[in-house]
Amino acid sequence: MSLAELEDEVLNSLENSWFGFNGSETGGESTTELFADDEFFHPTVIHDSEVCKWVLHTSIPNLNVKLWDFLLFIPSSVFLSVLILGLQKTTQRLRGLNNYCSVGTLYLLIVLCVSISMMRTILNTVLQAETQSSNSEKVLWVLTRLIYLSTELSILGIGLTFDCIGKKGVQRMVLVSFLLSSCLCGIELHLELNKPFYGSKVIRNGFDLYGHGGPQFWTLLSGSISLLYLVALCIPFLPLKSLFTTRSTVFYVYAGIQLLLNILTGVGALLLSLNHHSGLCLTDLTTYIYYSFLPTVAYICFVRPSLKMSRPNLLFSYTSQIDENQDDSALSYSGSIQSILRGTSATILDH
Repeated sequence: MSLAELEDEVLNSLENSWFGFNGSETGGESTTELFADDEFFHPTVIHDSEVCKWVLHTSIPNLNVKLWDFLLFIPSSVFLSVLILGLQKTTQRLRGLNNYCSVGTLYLLIVLCVSISMMRTILNTVLQAETQSSNSEKVLWVLTRLIYLSTELSILGIGLTFDCIGKKGVQRMVLVSFLLSSCLCGIELHLELNKPFYGSKVIRNGFDLYGHGGPQFWTLLSGSISLLYLVALCIPFLPLKSLFTTRSTVFYVYAGIQLLLNILTGVGALLLSLNHHSGLCLTDLTTYIYYSFLPTVAYICFVRPSLKMSRPNLLFSYTSQIDENQDDSALSYSGSIQSILRGTSATILDH
């Protein structure tokens, strides 16, 4: 080997070890570069020791479960348990509703959201124990985001037209929401896999965390959804209000909560895009609220009030049976009186 070839080999090895061109960008499973935690080489880096990032990648000892996944799993499991315990009673009451299609669809979407959230945690724990792949975690997160975003847009559309939308209208609303969410989540998945946000990289092992498509995309998406909720809140003051018949105060409370949540998320993502790490704490808070309590809030606002106004079908059948028995007894009683009167009149005529 010549001296020039030896020199090139040494330089290539130094370049690979210092700047990480040895596969660390493909999935986070290989060793990290020497200056991966250096702000000079990577201005958007967020150190692993910062609390708001630490909670995202730290695992619970002896359980092989991320602390973040465990915190998200608790409220979802509690709410799903409540739904399962009241499933029979809820089904009976749903059948007695005039707007069964709207409320029933919202109920199914809520159950689907909670179930998907729990399944994501379980599958992610199993996959990480087997493969340690950041890409698989991102795919699971994007699928969960797809279901949640589809449900969110469906609730918004059905809530605006709650009193007039029919079965076909509900089906179309859910289909349009799913298609729109699929396009947005497809873009997000592409950004996550091909252009991950460097601030989401765990420096100690090169593992890429789920970054919601990067702060720029996250800001744009949150801003767009905030605009939708703002328009929904302003509809009573617009000429278009005749097209939307909802008069429920609960809907506007729900829309106000979602508007505030999306605005805070957009502000946090914008701070992250400007390299202010305080934005990560804000997005952590809003993300936890969104994935943990969106189904619960939607259930309280739209499904629970409708169930309170309904009675189970069994109660109606029981009441009708009582009425029929009362009618039968009244008829038999009146018949006996008439027979007595007839007998008395016949006796009088004989005399």
